[in-house]
Amino acid sequence: MLTASYPGEKSMVDTLNPSAYDKAQAPIQTDNERRLAERKLLGIRVLVALPGRPEIEVRSIDIGMGGMGVVSELNLAPGTPCNLAFSLPQPDGSSHKAQVAGTIAYSTYSSKRNGFVKGVRFMGISAALLAALEAYLRG
Repeated sequence: MLTASYPGEKSMVDTLNPSAYDKAQAPIQTDNERRLAERKLLGIRVLVALPGRPEIEVRSIDIGMGGMGVVSELNLAPGTPCNLAFSLPQPDGSSHKAQVAGTIAYSTYSSKRNGFVKGVRFMGISAALLAALEAYLRG
């Protein structure tokens, strides 16, 4: 089983300027289609566990109910399973510590972001994370 965990007591949240957050539309690829889902900008550190590799730290770009955009130096094939661990900021100033399984939906190199931009589709999302995502997207 893949796991991604929090290192010690150190906070993983490193948010951007909250006034810079906007609702954005970002494509999510499915096997045979592309669809738009509501996304909100989010710049936090995310720990990613991959099969047979050490945990890596990536930076998120945005998040929605179905997944998260991240950027890193590592290119991953679509369909690669992973586990994510991150702290999702909440409108009341608190944060929700989340762990969720995911699958890489796409990976494209971006010279602007100096790395591979990946779409991670959430799999088996918990009710608690769904509620935290709804609060973040509304906030």
